[in-house]
Amino acid sequence: MVDRCSAPEDGDGFRWELKHQNVEFYLNGFWFQNTAYCPQENTLFAALTVRQHLDMFARLRGVPGGQRKQLCEALVSELGLTTHATKRASQLSGGNQRKLQLALALLDYSSVILLDEPTTGMDPGARRAAWAAVERAVS
Repeated sequence: MVDRCSAPEDGDGFRWELKHQNVEFYLNGFWFQNTAYCPQENTLFAALTVRQHLDMFARLRGVPGGQRKQLCEALVSELGLTTHATKRASQLSGGNQRKLQLALALLDYSSVILLDEPTTGMDPGARRAAWAAVERAVS
């Protein structure tokens, strides 16, 4: 298991080609700068709205101020969260919480996006939209 919170314990590094871009990872000195993660469990702040989540995480990831609002609104629209953008995370259905969790992973269009069951709980239409958003993020 590779995460951003734990120190490496054991194992070998690995390497693969991603869209003609050579990406190397080593468990000792893991390169996280261009890695995003959508965990299986929702790790949202209950009191924050959809827009507040996106804005906060965009700021943390260093998305420039001029692009931040535009990127956040594009993800809200693309993932079908427009009518829920001002709702708190605790007020969202499970499927909409998954959409928000996925949007957080897609915020900065990282070189590597680790997805752990990102569409669980979504209806078929939302799943198609989610995978289309992932496809656009990696192309």
